Amino acid sequence: MEKSLMNIYYLIYIITLSKTQIATLSCNTAFTTQADCNSSGYCNWYNGGCQNQECYLVDEVAACRIQDMYVGALVGVCQQINEFSTLQDNKIMSALNQLKREWKFDYKGTATTSSTGYTIQQLKTSTLQNQQIQQLLTLNINLAIKAELNDILDAYLNFIPQLQTVHPHFIEKVIVHSIQKIRDDSTIVTIGTGASNEKQYMMNKVWLISDIWKQRIRNYKPQYIANYYFMLFLQSPLYSKTIGLTSNVQSITITWNSYSENGLISMIFIRLKVFGIKIGNQSGLITVDFAQNDGSILSSPLTVVLKYSWTSNYSPAVTGQVFLFSHDRVTLSKTKLATIVTCSPANQNCQTDPMILTSGTSYQFSDDTADVCTGKPFTYCSLSACTWNGSTCA
Repeated sequence: MEKSLMNIYYLIYIITLSKTQIATLSCNTAFTTQADCNSSGYCNWYNGGCQNQECYLVDEVAACRIQDMYVGALVGVCQQINEFSTLQDNKIMSALNQLKREWKFDYKGTATTSSTGYTIQQLKTSTLQNQQIQQLLTLNINLAIKAELNDILDAYLNFIPQLQTVHPHFIEKVIVHSIQKIRDDSTIVTIGTGASNEKQYMMNKVWLISDIWKQRIRNYKPQYIANYYFMLFLQSPLYSKTIGLTSNVQSITITWNSYSENGLISMIFIRLKVFGIKIGNQSGLITVDFAQNDGSILSSPLTVVLKYSWTSNYSPAVTGQVFLFSHDRVTLSKTKLATIVTCSPANQNCQTDPMILTSGTSYQFSDDTADVCTGKPFTYCSLSACTWNGSTCA
């Protein structure tokens, strides 16, 4: 009997010791294969080596925990949930509830096969039929790895006419979920040019899909808004003479006094933090499109005023002049525009002088501080205009 109990104690000790060792092993020295690295639950494989996983992607919570003699491998890098304050807990629950609403789409299929068995290759290349669009919508972007995500984006671009018949939410979720996947996939190459720069190559496809959304929303209804955790889609008729958004930290509005023909104006707003950009006083990024109701261009330019306001929840310090920039959404390079911007720190806003709005352009209010790559975590580095060298951002 004593021997049996002793064997049980040894078994418990071995299991506990094994679990402790797994959760305390250093990512960059303990795991030499991609399979072992990725299966650890707290590491990810990048460029031939194993590195710490981003905290919000960690599956093995023990890696963030201190208990008695147990010290997880990511202690000091990530926090376990029960170490957050009540205020942070509330913020976390709010964010989780928001994510639950955003990710409510039931894909039903896998990353490579639709719910009824169509393969991604069939959907990319087959003769288009209206019933196939429903199969495309079941492909599971959340499960897709790099090559699969690229194939899914190609398939959506193969169904441009059919996408004009679906609810805009289905197009929006492709844009939102694809950006998140590109941000979080450490195997996606972020250097080079053309197709060799996989991040830019796929982001370009994402923005082509956003052009499909613009066409769809024009024929859907004139007044429209859809809010996601880091993106917002909206549209308004030109006769409203204003379009804008307000969040708990900032607002951006565009106003105009006249227009040459009846038409529609749409805006896609992106929180730049998802791209790893957090510099000085800055607004989110807005992409604005406008046209006549039938999609043709206006006969006369649209002269507008852009206004950026921030709340006490944000309160960025305006230490220098704020400018209006245009952004390349693929390379994230920005160009300072000659438009005059006047700011009132006391009133917490900046606005432009009247300016001619260019359809299809992405705008952002920002000071002239250069983006700093040093110190950015991997996922922020990979989507911003920076390079990850395996351990640090440069």
